[in-house]
Amino acid sequence: MSRTAFSNTIKAMNTDVCAVIVCDDEVSAKHEFEKIREEIIALENRFSRFKEYSELSKLNESAGGFFQASNEMIELLLRAKKSYEMTFGIFNPAILPVLKKIGYDKTFDKIKEKKMR
Repeated sequence: MSRTAFSNTIKAMNTDVCAVIVCDDEVSAKHEFEKIREEIIALENRFSRFKEYSELSKLNESAGGFFQASNEMIELLLRAKKSYEMTFGIFNPAILPVLKKIGYDKTFDKIKEKKMR
């Protein structure tokens, strides 16, 4: 049986996320895509600043106070810090106050809706 590449794209965190799976049949690919979709949605729900109850939103709300972060959040923050250091500050995830000040306090879709009114 020959292996085939299957691809699927979903929208998450306001971008297109494309997965490519090489497997024997389309049924297996669909099953794997569903697992990938569920994981991406779980990550978005947990780490998006636009999800009111996400861990990231709760972290941002606690700025200056105590926050009990999950191991995954700690790992994400450590990777972000390393990226900040490796890019000499070009990558900077700590710019939320600036983003809010310039109007990026909602998703791109909501910003577009507001401009179209």
